[in-house]
Amino acid sequence: MSKKVVGQSEPMETRGRARKASRLRGLLSALEDRVVTLKDSMRDVNERIDDVDDRLIDGLQTMNEQSRDFETIATTMALSTRIEDLEGELALCRTAVGKRVSSATLSNEDVSKPKEFMRTRSVCDVDNFLWKMENYFRAKGITNDAVKLYPEFVEEKAQAKLQWIIQQGTEMEQRGVQKLSEAMTVV
Repeated sequence: MSKKVVGQSEPMETRGRARKASRLRGLLSALEDRVVTLKDSMRDVNERIDDVDDRLIDGLQTMNEQSRDFETIATTMALSTRIEDLEGELALCRTAVGKRVSSATLSNEDVSKPKEFMRTRSVCDVDNFLWKMENYFRAKGITNDAVKLYPEFVEEKAQAKLQWIIQQGTEMEQRGVQKLSEAMTVV
């Protein structure tokens, strides 16, 4: 139903088609308005998401810093208690060594030395020497072999014990810090 008119480049339409095209143009413009509104809404939502992401990242960084601070505090507390324990043990060792040395120097107990070695030594001489040594330790009040002080080994034993204590402390410290980290990440 289009009619061609001589001299016109566009075909002529009837009234029904004109209304339909007009209605479609109206729907198209309404749809375009809705698309623009939807794009604006999406832009607003994206901005809000970006703001939330920024706040979340800032919060996580703050929590990480607090976690590191808590770990440092926990490590410092563990080390300070360990140092206090070691200082107490050191004071006890100094006191014990000081008492033994002072009592050893003030004692009138005479320990005889074995005779000079002459290629042979009788069993009786060895037994007498051992008996005198046992009496010396009994007079000093040292009855346990583990408590007897041998000055040539004191430094080595002290260093070995200190190394063992430090190693045990770092192992416990590592376990404690890991637990604290896990607790902070859960919160």
